[in-house]
Amino acid sequence: MLLSPSPPPPPPSPPPLASGSCVVNHNTGCVCSPNFSVNNCDRDSGTDGQYGSYEDCTVSFGHTVQLTAYLLSTEDASRSRGCSYDYLRVPAYSSKYCSGSNADNSMSDLQGVTTTSLRFKSDSSNENAGFKVCYDLLSP
Repeated sequence: MLLSPSPPPPPPSPPPLASGSCVVNHNTGCVCSPNFSVNNCDRDSGTDGQYGSYEDCTVSFGHTVQLTAYLLSTEDASRSRGCSYDYLRVPAYSSKYCSGSNADNSMSDLQGVTTTSLRFKSDSSNENAGFKVCYDLLSP
């Protein structure tokens, strides 16, 4: 009796693609704000300086991922309503995440969120440490 060959494994998932100045570390599975060096964009809570004014970057994962936030430190939303200045947006939920007492959503709200992309944007003033988010591929 001849055995049928096993089906080939699925092709590997494409790596995340970044437009703008977001940092993607493919080895650690993390995405960081533009101020991070690729070596410090990892599953650690340390910071790497401050992001700049007028940052705007998008990361497309190419598949659904689950996020774990290690750092989210933006211009303080307590001086305004919601995350209107500097924020991390998860388009799948139309949600903005930032720091401060008036934040629409904070770092704790970001834990476990599933998405296929994210966007970071800053305005002209009051930069901070930024963000560090790592992702895990969900089964297709």
